[in-house]
Amino acid sequence: YRRLPVARRERAERLRMVSGMERGPSFAQPIDRERHKSQSVHPFVRTHPVSGKQALFVNRIFTTHIVGLEKAESDALLQMLFQHVERPEFQCRFKWRPGSVAFWDNRCALHLALWDYYPNRRRGLRVTIKGEKPFYRP
Repeated sequence: YRRLPVARRERAERLRMVSGMERGPSFAQPIDRERHKSQSVHPFVRTHPVSGKQALFVNRIFTTHIVGLEKAESDALLQMLFQHVERPEFQCRFKWRPGSVAFWDNRCALHLALWDYYPNRRRGLRVTIKGEKPFYRP
């Protein structure tokens, strides 16, 4: 968020986006699309409830569109922001080893599991803590 030009940050602060499972990750286990048809509307910029810092709350897999924008404009802005948040300088690559444990804060981090351990198998358990409703506070 802080690395965006000021004009883009100011615009993003006013936007709301829709996320849901309509796109759903094609690489994940199959999901029941009817059961997971719900959508959520969130601020585009989210304030972390502990640190007070802002972060872009956008995800290529689940963000479907921007509220109030025509499809072409929404798609173009989303593509620009997806490319921004996916830049290598914002990434952390975790190298799994026996006994590894990884934690991240979904309120300010994107997660993408890569299948870069073939032909080995990875087994893991995921624990997700129920979080608060996303909000934006300047």
